[in-house]
Amino acid sequence: MCNCTENYVPPYCLHEDNSIEELKLKILSKLNDTYKVMGNLSNNEFLEILKDLSANPSTNRNKTLETIRDMLNYTFNLEEKTLDDRQSKSVAEILDNMIAYSTLTDCEFQTEFSQRLIEQASAYLAKITQSTMDDKMTNEEATTLTTINFDLIVGKFTECSITEQEFKTSSNAPSIVFQNKDKNSANCSKEVTLSYYAINSNIFDCSQQKNVSKTALGIEIKDKDGNNLADDFNANVLMPPGTSCPTGCVRTIHSQPCLCERLSVFDVRSKLTNIFRNSNLNKILNFNALQDWKFWESAAFWGIFFLISWYLLTLIIICKWMSKYSLLQTMKTPYRDVNLRSLTILFLVSLERVIIS
Repeated sequence: MCNCTENYVPPYCLHEDNSIEELKLKILSKLNDTYKVMGNLSNNEFLEILKDLSANPSTNRNKTLETIRDMLNYTFNLEEKTLDDRQSKSVAEILDNMIAYSTLTDCEFQTEFSQRLIEQASAYLAKITQSTMDDKMTNEEATTLTTINFDLIVGKFTECSITEQEFKTSSNAPSIVFQNKDKNSANCSKEVTLSYYAINSNIFDCSQQKNVSKTALGIEIKDKDGNNLADDFNANVLMPPGTSCPTGCVRTIHSQPCLCERLSVFDVRSKLTNIFRNSNLNKILNFNALQDWKFWESAAFWGIFFLISWYLLTLIIICKWMSKYSLLQTMKTPYRDVNLRSLTILFLVSLERVIIS
């Protein structure tokens, strides 16, 4: 719980009146006119002001951030723009501020603003990635963007050079090393593009203590024509301490990297959708990854398999051979061999207890 200062109230220490919201909306209205009508602001200045006004989630409201979103989409016309590095950083921080606000005020993901944020996040990240990629040369140093809730690495490589380096953004995000599945067929002159996203998997965690763990991964590897090449590579993913392997990956030895053999499961849009809708459950559901589950290596699978098999076997025995069997009648039947009769009764009683339990 917050220790709120004067004129602020729990649970999120939001201001009691709407004076801050009204002031921000007036600034945004003036900014809109200045940029759109008078043209007295540069793109960088416009984005910097939007970034500053979207910061500090405790002093924002849905209407304020909806206005900022609409100005970014329509006044600035983000979809038609090609962003430079500074502008990409500003757009990333605006998105991060929106996520921070939604996390603070709607951890159960119920408002329309939060639900629309899925589409906006996918669109903004795609625009940042594409704009950054357009200015890249093959094998030039990759560009890294970091925010509180997500990180991004963008670069152009060849099928060989992409496997010669480690990709890492921050201490609470995994590091990745790629490997060609077929080293003999790797074309060292073929250009590939990499977009690597490390996203906070606890964005809508409603617990009191929220840990920022950027363990939800998005990976895109494409050729210059946009064809998906992700499944031509494996990835060794070294997770932050105390975190498990991503869904679809396996770790054979504790503290060693996780081996991910099917990278197409790390689709960025589906990861964002799952995080936004399910992170308050502290899990990411990715049903496509089930096809990569090596069930024959799972003790739990075999335990359940043998229990079900034993149940079916005993059911068949009872229905086919023991349906008319009477334990009481058997006990009345004289046996010459008392020991055999005792053993038979003991077996039948034990079997009955197993079936009942």
